[in-house]
Formats: sequence, C-alpha cells, structure tokens
Amino acid sequence: MALLASRQWFSFTGITPEQFKDVVAAGATDEELATWIVGNSKVKDPADVLKWNNAMRDMRLSDMSLQAQQYMEEYIPRFVPNHRPVYVWFDVYDLEEKRL
Repeated sequence: MALLASRQWFSFTGITPEQFKDVVAAGATDEELATWIVGNSKVKDPADVLKWNNAMRDMRLSDMSLQAQQYMEEYIPRFVPNHRPVYVWFDVYDLEEKRL
C-alpha cells in the first residue's frame, strides 16, 4: 500500500524517488527533509497541497485507477481486519493501524 501512496505523492510533487532517496541516504533530519521537500516540490501553493491531501483522504476505491483497484482487491483481504468496511482509501491505513 505504501508503494501506491508514494507513487501518487511523487507524481503530485514532481520529486523523483531517486532524488528523495538521495536526500534521505545523506542523513537529512526530519526538519531538513521537510525543508528540502518544500524547496524541491513543483507544488508551491499551500492551498493546492490542502486540496490534494483532502482528495486523497476522501478518495473512494472506485475513484482509483483500475490498476490501483485491482491492487486493493488483493491487499485489503490480506492486511485489513475481517468484517471491517472500507469506505475510502485512508480507511485502509486507519484499520491497519487500529485507529478505527
């Protein structure tokens, strides 16, 4: 699931996985990494970040790409507790981490 989320984040920010890996591998602190992300992201407007974040939080599985839906069809039965409904994508995170 993290792979799916990271692909969307990389696409949104325009940062490549290689660029991100290089900064992390160099030993950047969380604060340094956050500063680097802000400086290197193609997204500069905080309102765009907020809209994207809310769109991700509210995304229904049926709104995802076919490839993502197929992935989730296999992922959910394996990693989400049985008999727990998944209404939106982030429910999967919350159920996995026992917040719901």
